[in-house]
Amino acid sequence: MDKMDKKIRLKYVIIILILCIVPQCFIAMKQYPLLVGDDMGVISLPAFLAGRQWDDIWRTVAFYGGGYHILLTPLFILTNNPLIIYRGVLLSYVLLEAVIAIIAFYILRHYYQCDEVYASVLSILCSYFTYTKPTYVSNEIVLLLGLWLVILIILKLIEYGEEKRKKQLLSILLCFISSYLITIHLRSSALLIAIVFTIITYYLYKKKESGITYSLCCLFPSSLFCSTKIQ
Repeated sequence: MDKMDKKIRLKYVIIILILCIVPQCFIAMKQYPLLVGDDMGVISLPAFLAGRQWDDIWRTVAFYGGGYHILLTPLFILTNNPLIIYRGVLLSYVLLEAVIAIIAFYILRHYYQCDEVYASVLSILCSYFTYTKPTYVSNEIVLLLGLWLVILIILKLIEYGEEKRKKQLLSILLCFISSYLITIHLRSSALLIAIVFTIITYYLYKKKESGITYSLCCLFPSSLFCSTKIQ
């Protein structure tokens, strides 16, 4: 790829980020805290780590896992203002949705050779047309981003062919992401099963060693066990 192509691609990436982040930020900044049990359970772990006395909430609400929101603990430490905390969490979702758009753009351009304009429009739609929005606290957007990352890694594994070193590193990354998603919601265990099934199917179809079978067989059971313990 020459410098001109890189500049053109960078221009479209910047446009995508602006269109995905700016409007969503305005929407997120207009939201007010919703005292829903699931929402409070999701952010109860970083609140606890920040020294907030949320003991009653821990005992009464559904808890879907704090694998992502634990990273937002500094936000709870920096301020006691519930509105700032709530909107800060929502703004982090906006950034995650923007990353989804960039991944979609890369896949469309790199693997499907779509036109830049067409790929940009589709990638923005992938960011906006989701079953959850950054208007309330939940784990769903994080799970969506995790799914896009898994798709990208699997495409990379296929692309690298016989480059076993790269495929082994990617397989470790795939195991880590899949296990990390389980700390966010146990529903992600279904994704773990789907990944293993996909790899086995690919192996049987190609009738050759994929270069990642050994590492997956070792890492998936152990990471699933560790992630379940964390959950």
